[in-house]
Amino acid sequence: MDEFFRRFWRQGIKIHLLWILIVLILAQWVFEAGVFSTTLQQVLVGAAAGGSADVFLTWLRKRVVYVPQSGFITGLIVASVLMPGTTLWQVVLAAVIGIAVKHGVRFQGRHIFNPAAAGLAAVIPLGAVAGWWVDQLPWLVVLLGAFIVSRTRKWPTVLAFLFIWFLGSVLQVGLQGAVSTVPFFFVAVMLIEPLTTPALSKAQAAYGAFVGVLTAFLIFRTPLGALAALLLGNITVPFAVRYIRSARAPAVSS
Repeated sequence: MDEFFRRFWRQGIKIHLLWILIVLILAQWVFEAGVFSTTLQQVLVGAAAGGSADVFLTWLRKRVVYVPQSGFITGLIVASVLMPGTTLWQVVLAAVIGIAVKHGVRFQGRHIFNPAAAGLAAVIPLGAVAGWWVDQLPWLVVLLGAFIVSRTRKWPTVLAFLFIWFLGSVLQVGLQGAVSTVPFFFVAVMLIEPLTTPALSKAQAAYGAFVGVLTAFLIFRTPLGALAALLLGNITVPFAVRYIRSARAPAVSS
């Protein structure tokens, strides 16, 4: 058993996140009545659409074929956020748009926007609804999320976000309202995506606080809520990276 966990720990972040998404979905199907029948199709379709789009666009860009771990992850996140029973074309569209944004909107070789958030933000104005149904087992999301946060070393982002978001939410809807609306899945899976978040601890904390402020303001005012906050936060990262590098350059040259 120890050897199994050691080998699992040495796997890449994408493999870890993919397995955690699968476990979260399976747990919902086992413990929550009615979820299996209303989400099975959208989970399978979301994963297939995200994976297929990732394979196709990777081939167009690099002329290589690979196992589309990122595409599967995007598709599963989309399916896990959208309300159970969402029309399948909306699931497909969200997954495909998310992967298209990942491949098409880039800065210095890295995608700028969280793919799943971009895809979801595109279909919600078309009538799709964010249900966040995997948050029905918050204890499991917190447990597995803590593993991913530790693996990605994104605790400054998470803690800063939760602190600012909680204060802002308490001021708007009171303590009970804030506690009942903690976006566990959003924080544990979407907020901390390595390629769209800063690497340095102080920058991580600033990023988490910024997205926390936006989320606290938007989550009670717009259907896009935390997704819009995350995308706005994503925009700031390339500019912050460029600023930090330019600030360091004189010191290095001197």
